[in-house]
Amino acid sequence: MTFYYGHHNHYPVTPSPSLSAALLPAYNVSAAITQAFSRLARVNGSKSPDYTITVVTLSNGNTLLIVNGFTFKREVCVTDGKNTRWGCNELSRKKCDVYLYVNEKFEVVYMANTHTHDPILCNFDLKSIRTDRTEDFAPSEADFLEANLDGVYDDTSETFEDESIIDTAIAEENVALYIESSRGKPCLLLNGYKYRKAYKSKFGTRWNCSRNKNCLAYLYLSANDEITKCHEYMGMNRVRWVCSTEKNCKAFVSTTQDNFIISSSEEHSHDPPKYYLKPDHVSFSNLVVPESYNHAVIVRSKHWLVLKLNGFSYRKSKKCSVGYNWNCRYKACPGFLKLNEQDEILVTNEEHIHPPRKMIPQAVMVRSRNGNENLLFRKFAYRKQYNKGGKIRWVCSTSKYCRACVFSHENLQVISAYPEHCHEPPSYYKKIEGRLHDDENAKDDC
Repeated sequence: MTFYYGHHNHYPVTPSPSLSAALLPAYNVSAAITQAFSRLARVNGSKSPDYTITVVTLSNGNTLLIVNGFTFKREVCVTDGKNTRWGCNELSRKKCDVYLYVNEKFEVVYMANTHTHDPILCNFDLKSIRTDRTEDFAPSEADFLEANLDGVYDDTSETFEDESIIDTAIAEENVALYIESSRGKPCLLLNGYKYRKAYKSKFGTRWNCSRNKNCLAYLYLSANDEITKCHEYMGMNRVRWVCSTEKNCKAFVSTTQDNFIISSSEEHSHDPPKYYLKPDHVSFSNLVVPESYNHAVIVRSKHWLVLKLNGFSYRKSKKCSVGYNWNCRYKACPGFLKLNEQDEILVTNEEHIHPPRKMIPQAVMVRSRNGNENLLFRKFAYRKQYNKGGKIRWVCSTSKYCRACVFSHENLQVISAYPEHCHEPPSYYKKIEGRLHDDENAKDDC
């Protein structure tokens, strides 16, 4: 029996032991219980004179007993230490008070009361435990199983005509399983995906994905349980790219995960923007590479980082595929920059809707007549007051009552200034060795 299915637009479901597993006998689904219920770690069992017991060990370490289709969980141990009490594991609102006692050989010693619900799981055939390891259990359990396995297999030998079907159901992935949902409806379980029965057609019986109504995956089964038609839905492998210039632009490009274009629409509602790319980087079409490129300076404002380039200020925005976006600080301005992790400018758009700000003149470090280092900025000299966190404060060195000051980085890059002096700027001339001297007749070189 060959099965095939298409791609889904969602992840496969994980069935739980509470799912009803009343499976059709023709498919030998009970042999692949570990595949039908992913939470089951291993299955082992035995057969008493009156009850068929299956011991199920879950992946979380808990153990369940399945007796004639009803599940039981362990409660307490009796005083003699040989028999254990197991209570019904029904999770519905109707409390079931059925309990039983089991000895070391997993034989039912005593069972009381009557169930108030239908069986949760089907009676699993013990043929399914042939490939399981008995050494994972306690020594007494392993000895009992080894002594009783042959007789158990003889009882079920007529049910399983071909043992290769059992091994295939356990080992291979592409094996379909018929199950019943919690509502009692038939479902098809294949590689973690559930299908529900839709209708019959000339191709056979159609089974649609039952997880999501928007999923387009389906298959057709013939009367001989062979797939005659299937649909591969590639929704999970498709990536849609929309225009990043305008929000209302309907242009898009659809690609695969490997960036192969599947379909596209180039009907833009605007003119293409002008970009230029920094040299020594990946080139894009319709991008202009400038001959000369100016370096940008990143400074820290009061609340965020600010990048200054050619008289324009940019603020760090969201992360992109190549690094980070820096948008112009002016409201509604389309100017932006794209920087990588090494703070290298890759792409920029300097078509601003406002003029650039006036650049602050660069300060110069000079030495006074007394040998002290001063900062010469806009015709006034300043002395260093303090350096705090890489930010230096300079105060006027001409008059101690002057409140003018300048803030700069350690590289003499002026951040802010209060240039209101209470006196006229002195006249200086600068010698070759960099010292300042008073000279009323000297020309102002600063």
